[in-house]
Amino acid sequence: MSSADRTMILTEEHKPMPIADVVTGRGFITGKSGSGKSNTASVLCEELLDEGVPLMIVDTDGEYYGLKEEYEMLHVGGDERCDLRIGPQHAEKIADITLGSNVPIILDVSGFIEESDSKRLVHDVVRELFIKEKKAKVPYLLLIEEAHEFIPESGGLDEVGEMLVRVAKRGRKRGLGVCAMSQRPASVSKDFITQCDWLVWHRLTWKNDTQVVSSIMGSQTADEVQSLEPGEAIIMADWEDDKIRVKFRRKRTLDAGATPDLDGIDDPETQSVRSDIVDELEDAGASLTEKGEQKDWDAEDEAAATSSAVDAVAEDPERGAADPEPADTAPREPSGQGAAAGEPAADAAARDSQQASKSTSGSQETSSDPSELDELDEPDPDEVSPSESQSQSSTQSQSDEPAAETTEDALERAARNVSAGDVSASAGNASGRSQASKGTASAKSDGGVNRRARRPSPDPDPADDPVWEVAEFVAYLIGSLGAATVNLGLTVERAIGSVLGTNTGTASSTSQPASDNRPLVGIIVAVMLLTIGLVVGVGVAMLL
Repeated sequence: MSSADRTMILTEEHKPMPIADVVTGRGFITGKSGSGKSNTASVLCEELLDEGVPLMIVDTDGEYYGLKEEYEMLHVGGDERCDLRIGPQHAEKIADITLGSNVPIILDVSGFIEESDSKRLVHDVVRELFIKEKKAKVPYLLLIEEAHEFIPESGGLDEVGEMLVRVAKRGRKRGLGVCAMSQRPASVSKDFITQCDWLVWHRLTWKNDTQVVSSIMGSQTADEVQSLEPGEAIIMADWEDDKIRVKFRRKRTLDAGATPDLDGIDDPETQSVRSDIVDELEDAGASLTEKGEQKDWDAEDEAAATSSAVDAVAEDPERGAADPEPADTAPREPSGQGAAAGEPAADAAARDSQQASKSTSGSQETSSDPSELDELDEPDPDEVSPSESQSQSSTQSQSDEPAAETTEDALERAARNVSAGDVSASAGNASGRSQASKGTASAKSDGGVNRRARRPSPDPDPADDPVWEVAEFVAYLIGSLGAATVNLGLTVERAIGSVLGTNTGTASSTSQPASDNRPLVGIIVAVMLLTIGLVVGVGVAMLL
């Protein structure tokens, strides 16, 4: 008999079921609590294990370990009963073991407190199975308990749901089949249910669930499922011409999912897989964990280095002036060598600058160890780099000062230096600057961040000062009043002269000569001129 013709018997009626179609197809087993759904799933596993077919059970309630009473299975997950507690880092190795060594797996996620942890493990394991089955082509059945938690009808699919739907749609060509189980068919994605090759309906009584049966199998079947006895079910499958009503046999192994009574449940003697398989899985997980921790440390190390350099630039800029650098400070050189004894300060600065440039271009190895960052001094915003000092001396006098650099520019360059691995080079460059800049500018090591001296800002333009504009307006007003006063004085003088008979130099009609009244006119004119002088003087003073 070919493998395609091999069958198995799960029911008391000895109704055969084709193994290949069940294993590589899409199945759905449903029924309310106590209807026999879990028993049917266990019977299916027993028959497949008897035939040597590999499988994996995603156990959400920790009730399938009873299969180990008769079969050697690798029980892994987050429960204390597991042969080995695992996490997502074991996913690839689990797929290798179950497909390569034909080892059946119980993936027990009942021990995880956080739902996100269990879903991540399920997602990664199923993903690895799907990837490796493309090459392995091993007939393999994946059973999913409480399917409504992974492929719900409402709320959308998360990563796990999308992966399971992907396996359901494309897994058959790779030999990977899926069997979902749930007490509530109304809560399971109808897109999945309607694509199944075989369905097992145990007793259902809730209206929403029976409506699902009615929409798929008709109202008559929906009425029939409400009266089924425990263990009885209606099967609809592609290999059957019509639906059939059967009763599944009782499972031979421990029913760990049974409701406990007052006497409790005794744990059976269980079969164990080879110890070398457990050791292999444990070693693989430990190795991957160490790599993951090292990767995390590298990322944290780099982040700490960047943060330290940026924080150094953002420190109090006045501290550099208050705390000059000690003469014996010797930061680590990029090449591991300090300045030679007696080497001129300018030559040492030039050499350090060249080494820093090489380090930035990637031609020299550098270190971003946070311990080296602790050796760097705090920055001085008034620091002048050696190269800038030399270029300035050839183009301008010592009294001229270079343009200011913003703090944002320094912070950005600090981040670039650290990300390029230039921490050590920057430390050496800072040492050279502290020697070359003596006598010409105040210099201080700032962790490799060059800062140009600040140029004093020029005096503000008086035309832009609002106070000055007010003063101009007041001066203009006073000047206008002064001119008006002069005109008024002249008018008054003419009027008085006319009254006194001195306006045109002619004599008055009175008997008193005009010459006798001229001193009075002179006094009046003098007073007016004095007033005009005072007004003009006040206006000029305000302008100045």
